[in-house]
Amino acid sequence: MLLLKLLDSVRDQRVDRSIDSEHDALSSTEIRRVFVNKLAYLCDFKKEKNTSTAIALQNSSQSVVIHCAANDHVKPRVKDFIRETLKLLITVDDTNHVKVEALIFKKVISLSRNRLRTY
Repeated sequence: MLLLKLLDSVRDQRVDRSIDSEHDALSSTEIRRVFVNKLAYLCDFKKEKNTSTAIALQNSSQSVVIHCAANDHVKPRVKDFIRETLKLLITVDDTNHVKVEALIFKKVISLSRNRLRTY
């Protein structure tokens, strides 16, 4: 009970990680937070109460490092999904964004097939 009482004050201070269509100008930090949150949600491909996935970004001198953690080790298919999705996102431009979106959508469906069946 004491732990829950202590956490109550912290829970109220959560950062909303959703994109509000009324706000056109999001900071780059906010965009990264939303992206990482949504990517972590997609990577938690099992529909179980005891699964969780977290992703964090780390700036290094040469690139951005992506750290992924799960309470039941990060599966190779999740690593592949992240790697392939990021490779696709790097290629996005005005001429191919619809095609890239469709490819990523197919990857999401493939990764989350079992989770989708439970709905």
